[in-house]
Amino acid sequence: MAEQEANQTVANLNKAINQFNLLQLRLDTSNILNDIKMFMEGEMEFISQNQDTGLIERRTQSIGLPKANKHGVASVLNWASCIVNPHVVQGNFPVKGDGHSDMFETYIMECQMNLGEMLMINLYNYEIKEEEYQMIIDSLMNLIIPFMTRLLGNKERSSYGETFKEVSSSTASDSRKFPTFASNK
Repeated sequence: MAEQEANQTVANLNKAINQFNLLQLRLDTSNILNDIKMFMEGEMEFISQNQDTGLIERRTQSIGLPKANKHGVASVLNWASCIVNPHVVQGNFPVKGDGHSDMFETYIMECQMNLGEMLMINLYNYEIKEEEYQMIIDSLMNLIIPFMTRLLGNKERSSYGETFKEVSSSTASDSRKFPTFASNK
């Protein structure tokens, strides 16, 4: 019986760790921001095995021209990180009965306008080619729109609650089962 309880405890701990890792994966936006950085710098990341050492290596390679100079890349990345981050994604865009959200539509419109304005004002300071201007906006908005849909109807935060509820119910235990924690009376 004690072995079965120990196995159940290990299973519960593994489940909690897996759920934590899943939650961390959902909240960690560093990969998305890194993708934006590489896009703006005209680079791509490759993972390969070193033939000599056998170790897995990550390297970046230029696949085109940068979309902007270093100042422009940093500015776009800072702008994007104000939107694509773990805090923003826990927000809520209320949804009407028909599934439409005026707040979401307004937010997306304002994002696109603000990005376009920032880039247009700094087009020459950031050394952005005029023919790249709309493509940069479209590419960033194609990432931001699906990211922000996670806020529709508060589904993102609701899903966290289910994860935490499941973790806490599966890891709760009777302290009498663990004699090392029992009080000596």
